[in-house]
Amino acid sequence: MTKSCAAFRLTAQRLQEKHARLYFWTITFSSVHSDWEGSRMFSDFLNHLREVVGRTGWGGLRVVELH
Repeated sequence: MTKSCAAFRLTAQRLQEKHARLYFWTITFSSVHSDWEGSRMFSDFLNHLREVVGRTGWGGLRVVELH
């Protein structure tokens, strides 16, 4: 098992213990963006989500896969 795989499993396990419901989302951009731009766009999305849903009661883990 790679370090990345082990880190993901450990983090997912901790999230599952902390939250009653755990969801995995896949977010795909319609075009290619630089790492910095993609990170900024995702942060903007999370900030908007926090405004709509609230900041408590949920958490997450981000895994970036460049293709």
